[in-house]
Amino acid sequence: MLYFNANQQATVEGINSTALCYFFESANFYLLETDANKFNIENLSKDQRWLMIDKSTTKVCPLNLRHKDASEVVEERFFEEGYLKFNDTSGTYIEKYNSAQHSLTQIPAVAIPAAVHEAVADFMS
Repeated sequence: MLYFNANQQATVEGINSTALCYFFESANFYLLETDANKFNIENLSKDQRWLMIDKSTTKVCPLNLRHKDASEVVEERFFEEGYLKFNDTSGTYIEKYNSAQHSLTQIPAVAIPAAVHEAVADFMS
């Protein structure tokens, strides 16, 4: 079973247990935060709970979190690989050295594609 810890609760049968806190979509990739502590996921350190999934290949790449900040309106995550700024509905991911900027839309858990479920479950196992 795959559990999502987001605004809307969803479950899918047949996939290893994990939890997602945030899920974003851009034109080229998905970006998500796993709750590695909730289900004791050993593959990820506390600094690698954010994953980027390439849309064309479903390759999963962990992002290395260095710092996070939040206000009532906006949240920020600083990674070795780039910078993420987001609110309840959208965000922007800026690659390291400002090499590219990506507009993001926050997606409800019930709309996460099956290919993403499978890619994350495979990565976690």
